[in-house]
Amino acid sequence: MVTVMVFRVKVSGVIDFAPQPLQGRQGKVKSLLSITRPFAGIFLSFFMSYESRTTNTRKRSVMKIIGVAASPRTNKSTRFLLEQCLDAIKNASEASKNGIEVELIDLAPLEIQGCIACDACKKGVLCSQDDGFQEIIPKLADPEVVGIIMATPVYMGCMTSRAKAFIDRTVLFRRNGFLFKNKLGGVIAVGGSRNGGQELTVQAVHAAMMIHDMIIVGDGDHFGGAAWGNHPDGYEADTTGIATARNLGIRMGEVAATLRG
Repeated sequence: MVTVMVFRVKVSGVIDFAPQPLQGRQGKVKSLLSITRPFAGIFLSFFMSYESRTTNTRKRSVMKIIGVAASPRTNKSTRFLLEQCLDAIKNASEASKNGIEVELIDLAPLEIQGCIACDACKKGVLCSQDDGFQEIIPKLADPEVVGIIMATPVYMGCMTSRAKAFIDRTVLFRRNGFLFKNKLGGVIAVGGSRNGGQELTVQAVHAAMMIHDMIIVGDGDHFGGAAWGNHPDGYEADTTGIATARNLGIRMGEVAATLRG
């Protein structure tokens, strides 16, 4: 008996690998052993392309907005502001019954390397690097995802290296039919001082989102969430920053519901 890897496709579009026993001589099944990550990536690319083409022709009962915390530290100011933003989306969704769900992805515990330009993703929605980004790919590939919010501290007037590595690795979605096209994009930046480069950082992430052909959403007044991590009374006391993060969440939900119709 030989065991090969086959895959099941869930309704969400996530490829689920599972070992299955295969009867027969070993020589007759060697070709089946070639079903590996590249083939799965090609299949996922085709599935996502189909979902992208049909998104505007049918209404979905559920929409999902993913928040990505790109700080090297967990449970600090950046994650707190992102949680405030996602909480505002959830509260507004419950009030309006527009069916928006939220999910938070924290990059802090994950090891994510920068893009190495190996071009493996030209073969499909896949990446050659075996690191923490692999577990994020199916989440971002979920066709129910209508928006992504990136939250990052300000490092030297820009996003963190962790945020940049994450963004660079998402090129695989661009190379396979612009799969982030028309998805909503929002940004939260947390600086060490009140005017510590938050808007520059927000705009830098916006630029990357525009390269994905995403729809940029602000907080209603300005560019997005802008908070002060070193507030004298603690970042939880930065009512101005918290308000911008929550307003961004409200706007993300409003625009998502409007586009769905």
